[in-house]
Amino acid sequence: MGNNTGKNFFSQLWKRSSTNSSKFSLAIPSNEQITLETFLLVWLDPNVNTGVENRETQIKLRKVFTCLYTFDNVTTCEKWLKEYDANEKLVLIVSGAYGNQIVPKIHYLPTIISIYVYCLDVNRNKTWSMDYSKIRSVLSDTDELLKQLSIHQNNLEDVEDSKSLQTYSLDIKIASYTWYNLLLEILQSSDYLPSHSTFRELIQILRIYCSNDEYGSNLITAFEKTYDSEDAVLWLTSDTPLVRFVNKALRKQDINMLFVLRFLLIDIHKQLMKHQANSLRVFRIQKMMKSQMDHILVNPGQILTFNGFLFASTDKNKLISTMKTDDQFETVLIDIKATYRPGVASFAVLSNINSDISKQIDHEVLFMCGSIFRVGSLTLDNSIWILDLTLISDSDLNELSKMKEQLKYDHNLCIISDLLNYCEKPDKAMIYCQRLSNELPKQHALMPQINKELSKIRLQTNSTSLDDVQFVVISLSSHLNDLTSALLATLFSLASDSIVIYQNETTLDFSQWSNKIILLFTTTQFAATLKNVPTCVTIYTLNSGDFNVEDPYQFATIQDLVNQLFDAIVQKYRLETCRYNQIGEPDKANEQEMKANKVEHEFKKVYEQMHNNSSKKTSNNIPLTIIWLMPKVGDMESLKEAFGEYFSSYHLFFNEHTCHYYIVENEHRNDIFLIIDASSEQSIENGFRQFSNVKKIYFYGQSTHSDEKTFHTRNDLYYRLAYDLIGHYGELGDNYQKNDQLKEARESFMKTIDDIEYDTNYSHANTHWLLLYDDHRDQIGPSIVVEVPHAHLIKFICTYRTLPDCQRHIRNNRQKKIKLFITNNKLVDWDNNTGVSDLDLKKLFIYCNTDRSFIDMQTWNGCYQDKIEVVFMYHELDYRLTYAGVDYAKEVGDTFKTNDGLYRKFLGDACRLSAALQNNFQHKIDIIDTKLSEQSTQV
Repeated sequence: MGNNTGKNFFSQLWKRSSTNSSKFSLAIPSNEQITLETFLLVWLDPNVNTGVENRETQIKLRKVFTCLYTFDNVTTCEKWLKEYDANEKLVLIVSGAYGNQIVPKIHYLPTIISIYVYCLDVNRNKTWSMDYSKIRSVLSDTDELLKQLSIHQNNLEDVEDSKSLQTYSLDIKIASYTWYNLLLEILQSSDYLPSHSTFRELIQILRIYCSNDEYGSNLITAFEKTYDSEDAVLWLTSDTPLVRFVNKALRKQDINMLFVLRFLLIDIHKQLMKHQANSLRVFRIQKMMKSQMDHILVNPGQILTFNGFLFASTDKNKLISTMKTDDQFETVLIDIKATYRPGVASFAVLSNINSDISKQIDHEVLFMCGSIFRVGSLTLDNSIWILDLTLISDSDLNELSKMKEQLKYDHNLCIISDLLNYCEKPDKAMIYCQRLSNELPKQHALMPQINKELSKIRLQTNSTSLDDVQFVVISLSSHLNDLTSALLATLFSLASDSIVIYQNETTLDFSQWSNKIILLFTTTQFAATLKNVPTCVTIYTLNSGDFNVEDPYQFATIQDLVNQLFDAIVQKYRLETCRYNQIGEPDKANEQEMKANKVEHEFKKVYEQMHNNSSKKTSNNIPLTIIWLMPKVGDMESLKEAFGEYFSSYHLFFNEHTCHYYIVENEHRNDIFLIIDASSEQSIENGFRQFSNVKKIYFYGQSTHSDEKTFHTRNDLYYRLAYDLIGHYGELGDNYQKNDQLKEARESFMKTIDDIEYDTNYSHANTHWLLLYDDHRDQIGPSIVVEVPHAHLIKFICTYRTLPDCQRHIRNNRQKKIKLFITNNKLVDWDNNTGVSDLDLKKLFIYCNTDRSFIDMQTWNGCYQDKIEVVFMYHELDYRLTYAGVDYAKEVGDTFKTNDGLYRKFLGDACRLSAALQNNFQHKIDIIDTKLSEQSTQV
């Protein structure tokens, strides 16, 4: 059957979850089916997922195409290919026997751009394959297949580059390049939007996208651990899936992904500006469509834009020597003259930016994405087409220049949505406004304008309401029993204006519901008699005979079919609730929510009254879902590891409206625990309180809020979740809740170093405290987990798992006094790591994991031996950190007396640490008293 080994998770708007339990779903606003790469690879072979050799080949293939789909059945593959998004581009690998069956049926599909027949009998399969132009090769050697695919991939990327070239006439007042250029201006500058969260968002997306790809996952891990803003261009020039993701987002002007890539655009732009070249003449080989060539020839003097990054070479002759002809495209040598002046796109020589960048003849100079050129002559010289381009400035384009100046002056980010609407791109305007709404603080001055724009676009593009939906029930009377008859009658009484029920009709006239969406509930026998069914009709059928479990529109029992009608009615009311909330009509939203709740209440009431087991409590049978809105990297993975199957499914979202719609469409039958990032306005919960099945709402993260539903550390959140889970699932929880025994729920968890969350306010102090600890990834055997009960109070210290990260902090803060807690293992690693002896440390506190290492450290004669303040065992770490924090927090507070807010904050930290220290001492005193008392009794 089919197996997506590349994870195309952007399946459709508002619906992005797996139907399997305990699966993540990532929702990012979009109006179209999306993949992160331009080209996808499909492999059809009866043994594709069996045998060591084929599995190894899959790993190698993913190094060329990250997104790989495998099929071992011709029928399944054919159906999938025919139904796949027509805007995507697929490369097909197929075995000889299967190829002979499937190629004649799918060769015409525009999504399939090339086919490779990978087989044992090459000669026999070459015979039939000669009739199909998309078959590029018939071969049996795996290495040759990989080589050809790699070359083909590069050629395909070049072709896509050519398609993204756009030419415009200067006499067009507002060209479509204007909005894109302004968008890049916003995204590549830190003056308009924060970018710190987008790195985490990208990592999360990439992890899900490559979740079944070990090679890709390893690259993502390396990227997450080692990425530094100074290495941004190095990553852009490396052969990794990230480059293909970036290229597609820029070519397709994918607003959603460009927002996610914001941190990378900012870092690359800064590097180019830092190493800006003055004047260059460079060259580039570009494949161009013949229609593009003809347009340039008859329209000289126009402007030409490159959506993506532009690489070029300084060596014309070497570049020409690499030129190859192409039957489908013209190969053009572009001659570029670039002189720096204000308003031009930045450009630089790559070797000046980073000497580690491998030198390639066609990758010597880099121009920022969105570069604009004036088109000069296009001439044929010695059988080589040469196109002259000159880099131009914003000031050469009056309208663009004026808009950029206006943007710099008033920071009105809504200028992009205005331009997109002007260019008749409402879908992109919607995505842009949704992203802004998600990125900007709720109290931002632009939010009213953004919300107004969103409402206007939604009303224009999604006007469906309950009044536009007609529910039709026909030919089911003979199948109804007492229970389903009562349930159907209840639904009819509550939504009689939207439901019609026919008993014994033999025909159905759909024209009576013109301009409506029709949901028809009937039998498969009646459905088979319908002719010329309009596209606005969705048919749900009762099929108790030859039931197809994979068909979501077929139901085996009348109870299931009536339940589907109930679900559809409730969903429509709730969609109306969301719509009215979004356009600022809360009274109408409340009215629709009350209707949904009433339908739910009455339907369940009838069911429970008539069901044989009505006395049995039903809450334990309702699946419990957890949803996390705006999580940080690793949050959901940690949550799932901690709670496992206690929740039936786990879902994460980065947009409030997307989350609303998902709950309406997919989770209305499940109970929900909802976690929201604490940086959000707490009023956000009001929109979720409308859902009766949202049982708990928690706020998590750094925040100024301080109440019982806001949790600043992961363990505090987990404790409350455990407590509420117990209460949700049974009698034990009822007892805990009666006695308010939160402690019992908490005892399953332990706070460790990982739970220390650094308060960045301490970064302004003259002294920095750091903690470098073992991550045990390379250690054989069990490792010691250091318990830190007061981790939630120890906010003053910055923790690091890896030596390079810790040393980078010290190197970047040479003006600060550094005091370091370090494990004995990390100190040995530090001593063995050459080139870091120049790093100055004020004091060193060494904690040891064994008695032997404690003895060794007492006589340490390696690096920083004169800086050692104390050596102690790991179980003392909590006490040592708490003790150090009391004096440090007071010291920092004294230096901020002029800032009342910070002064109170640091003194508050000192007080809480001091109280914890006193409790610790008191606990030890109590232990001593108890022992003395026991001894006295014995005497």
